[in-house]
Amino acid sequence: MIGVNGLVNKAERTKDLEVLITNLDISQTMVDNATEKYQNMAKYLQSKGIDADIYPQGSFAIGTIVRPYVLATEKKYDLDFICQVNGNKNGYSPHEIKHIIGDALKASDVYCDKMDPEYDRCWTVNYADVGNIGFSMDIVPAIEEDGPSKAQLQLNADHPELMATAIALTEKNGNEYAWLTNNPRGYKEWFDNSNKRFVDNVRYNFYNENRSFYASVEDIPDNIGKTPLQKVIQILKRHRDVYFIKREMEDRKPISAVITTLVADIAEMAPVDLSMLDLLEYVTNELAIYSNRQLMEYSEFSRRFSNRNLIQKGADNKWVLKNPANPEDNLVDYWNGDSMNVRLFFEWIEAVRKDFSTALDKEDEQFFAGLENAFGSSFVRKSINSENYSKKKPETMLNPAKPWRESI
Repeated sequence: MIGVNGLVNKAERTKDLEVLITNLDISQTMVDNATEKYQNMAKYLQSKGIDADIYPQGSFAIGTIVRPYVLATEKKYDLDFICQVNGNKNGYSPHEIKHIIGDALKASDVYCDKMDPEYDRCWTVNYADVGNIGFSMDIVPAIEEDGPSKAQLQLNADHPELMATAIALTEKNGNEYAWLTNNPRGYKEWFDNSNKRFVDNVRYNFYNENRSFYASVEDIPDNIGKTPLQKVIQILKRHRDVYFIKREMEDRKPISAVITTLVADIAEMAPVDLSMLDLLEYVTNELAIYSNRQLMEYSEFSRRFSNRNLIQKGADNKWVLKNPANPEDNLVDYWNGDSMNVRLFFEWIEAVRKDFSTALDKEDEQFFAGLENAFGSSFVRKSINSENYSKKKPETMLNPAKPWRESI
C-alpha cells in the first residue's frame, strides 16, 4: 500500500521486513528432516553398542540460523550436532572418542558414501539438497568433562551454574589429538534465559490480539514465533555475509558466536517492548561505543564509559569477549592476532547503522537500497514486491567508519 507522498507506509515496510526474515529462516521441512536424521543416527550408533546422545548446538539449537547467501563460498546449511558418548573422560583418549564415532559411521552403508575426510573437530555427513539448498551435518564427538575441570570452570565463570553441562571435544592437530572444553548446552541455557522475557512479551502480545481464542496467556505456546532478539541476530548474520562478500573479505567476517553473544548480552539491558528495528538500533548504538576503544587508552575509555565492559581491552591491549558458558573461551581472540579484524568489525557495525537507522522514515529508494545492502539484491527482489519502491541500486559501502564520538 502506498502512503502519503507516494511513500510505502511504515506498516507495509515492517511487513516486508518480516517477510525477508521469514524467508531467511530454515524451513520447517528442513528442521523436520534434520531432526529425523540425527535421531536415526543416534539409533544406528546405539545398535552398534555405542551409548551416545546426539543433540543440536549453535544457531540450529537457539533459533537463529539463516539461509546461505547465494554468493557465499559455502552454499549449504551446515547444521552442528554434538555426539556425546556416555562415559568417563578419564577412561578414553581423544583419539578413541573421535574414532569410535567416525569408524562406526564409515562402516555404515547409509553414511560412508556421504562423509567428508576427517576434520579437526568433526565428521561431516552430506545429504541431498532440500529446496535447492545443500544440507550437511557436522557431527562433533565429545564426552562429559571431568569433575576437576568443571570445578575450575566454576571458579572462573561469570555463570558458574552453567558449568555442570561442560563437555570435552576432541581436536586434531596434525597427527595429534587433544581435549578441548566446550559447553553448548550451557550456552543454549544462557541464551534461552536472555531470550525468555522477549518470548514472554511475544506471547503476551499474541494473547492480547487473540483473546477470544485463549483463556489466558499461559495457554499460548512458547514457540509462537521468533522474538525480536532472534530476528536481530538473523538480520546481523545475513548483513555480515553480504557485506564481507561484497568487500571480498569473506574469510574475515565475524563469527556467529561473537554476534550472538554480543546481541543477547546487550539486549538484556534493553526495554522488552522494543520493536525488532528499535532493538537493532539499540544494539548497534551500544556496539558503536566500543569502537572508541580502538584509539582510546584503557584509562580514558574506562573513565568515559565506565559501565561498558562486555568487550574488554585491558591495559595489556588484549581484546576479550568471554563465552558466557565457557570462561576458557575468548570469542574474539582472533582479533589479537590481526588488528584489521577489529577495524573491519566496527566498520561493519557502522554499515549496519547506515542501512537500518531510522529505516522506516527514509525515502523509498533509500529504504530499498538498505534492504539490498542487508539481505542481497536478488533475495530481496524475489521476496517482496520491488515495484512498490524505487529501483535505485544500493551503494557499495567501502569507506572506513570513523570512531564514534562521546555523544553517542
